[in-house]
Amino acid sequence: GEDIIKRQFSEVSGVKRKTNEICDLIRKELVSIDENNELVLPILTTYVKKTPQELIEVLYLVKQLKSSEENIKRKVIPPHLNPQTMKKEKKDKRVFFEDALEYIC
Repeated sequence: GEDIIKRQFSEVSGVKRKTNEICDLIRKELVSIDENNELVLPILTTYVKKTPQELIEVLYLVKQLKSSEENIKRKVIPPHLNPQTMKKEKKDKRVFFEDALEYIC
């Protein structure tokens, strides 16, 4: 009875620890290659999927995004073709703080 409960709790605890370690490793790699804030959403996910969730870190990252965007205007790209080039314009892959907030809520 009691041994089974201890063993199952130990297994669950081990899974949580492994999940946390994997999240930390993935985040470290993502942060090292994220140049233009294009990988912010996966980085946020690595905080949220941990047990316990690291929501303070998530909010801190969103705050950093907001402060880094003070002088940046979001470019509105129309869905139609550019009349001069007859091609679609490339979308900016940068994640803005509003996107990050919407993602975590």
